[in-house]
Amino acid sequence: MDFIKSVHNPLVKHFVKLATSAKYRYECNSTLLFGTKIINQLSSRVKIKKTLVNCTPEILKKITGQPEPVDGIAEVALPQMHDLTKAPRIIVLDRIQDPGNVGTILRTAEGLGLDGAHLLEGTADPFHPKTISASKGASLTLPLSHGPLDLIGTHHQWLATDMEGENISTIKFETPYAIFFGNEGSGVSPEIQLRSKKVAIPLYNHVESLNVAAAAAICCYVSLLGNEK
Repeated sequence: MDFIKSVHNPLVKHFVKLATSAKYRYECNSTLLFGTKIINQLSSRVKIKKTLVNCTPEILKKITGQPEPVDGIAEVALPQMHDLTKAPRIIVLDRIQDPGNVGTILRTAEGLGLDGAHLLEGTADPFHPKTISASKGASLTLPLSHGPLDLIGTHHQWLATDMEGENISTIKFETPYAIFFGNEGSGVSPEIQLRSKKVAIPLYNHVESLNVAAAAAICCYVSLLGNEK
């Protein structure tokens, strides 16, 4: 195995573009995993195309953009998008821009056993390495779909978080359902607000709102309990 010393090596340039360009990721149908732990965890669930372990720390830092080098990088194939129109229990992310929030929400959804996530335009790329890292790989293994609202099943019960909504603990979740989580600053779009039942997480002690990832974790868990009522 050749030791790579130069940042101008073609493989290094390829990996840098995969790490920094969503367009290039989709053109190559690839993304990156950072660290041998997550590479090993996902090796049986994703297709590994190339690995990079034998190079300088400076090269690893350049690819990852992280101050400390990781112990390995792998290029993996992107998963196929899914048709979630008939999925019983899904979440919908509306213009959530932070990769960390998106990744955390996807990890929660997979961990709680939801059936998938639909990502509307303006939402952070689920295959950005930062999203994958925050999701612990869930963005590569949870069924995903991407695109406009009409890709959500017409029979889904629509629910959206809103501070003026009904206490979520009292809601009867009717399968199939879709829970919408909106942009960190502006919430869900007006169109979604008009078409959805509004649900709220009651807050106390002058706390006005929760981080969207925290709110999603609560809503997903309560939805599973509410589905059993």
